[in-house]
Amino acid sequence: MVVIGLSPCEEGESNDFLREIWGERPFISAGGYNRELALEAAETKGDLIAVGRLFISNPDLPVRWQKNIPADKGDRSAYYTFESPQGYIDYPFADGSVAPERFKKVPN
Repeated sequence: MVVIGLSPCEEGESNDFLREIWGERPFISAGGYNRELALEAAETKGDLIAVGRLFISNPDLPVRWQKNIPADKGDRSAYYTFESPQGYIDYPFADGSVAPERFKKVPN
């Protein structure tokens, strides 16, 4: 298995050469995907798609993608800080609910 983090490619650029080198084995790519691009890569190239940052601002990302609910954009300046849970673990679920208070405590 290979995991490749992708940056959005410029027009005419591609990293498909990695798929050719890797062959028919499972190929996981990540970075720059939204629902439509992830589905397209999975369906046309057989890729597995990894997402990371989208899960921070969308704790229910699989449900959102399954039901075609727009994903929330996160506040990257707040990711992985211990100053406050604000902007990291306080994003609402698509149904409007939020994480329980016990998950919002800042570690010592």
